[in-house]
Amino acid sequence: MRKQIKEMRVGNIDVENATLAKRQRWAELQAKDVEKIYADIQSKLKQIPKDQWTAWDVESLNRIEAILGDRRADEIRNDIERIMTLAGLSYGLERASHYKKHEMLKKLRDEGEET
Repeated sequence: MRKQIKEMRVGNIDVENATLAKRQRWAELQAKDVEKIYADIQSKLKQIPKDQWTAWDVESLNRIEAILGDRRADEIRNDIERIMTLAGLSYGLERASHYKKHEMLKKLRDEGEET
């Protein structure tokens, strides 16, 4: 019998040259830990005066929030895609149709403003 690996070993080369699929898989594996750590950080932030933070502290928190926001938005998009598929619609085709319509309306508005 083969032993199942519960942890993933990652080398510097893997991290530096990680594909999008690898990064997404790592994010899935660590999603619960990331959310827990972020919640802990948020509770600790309330106890520390802002004047004790360096510029890097502020920037790193902004980056973390952007990463979590992107991940949450991706989860929502995946849920929307599942719902549309269950409803018999193609997420990709509906999205493309929306953007075509949006661009046409924008072009019409821009032409109307020029006159």
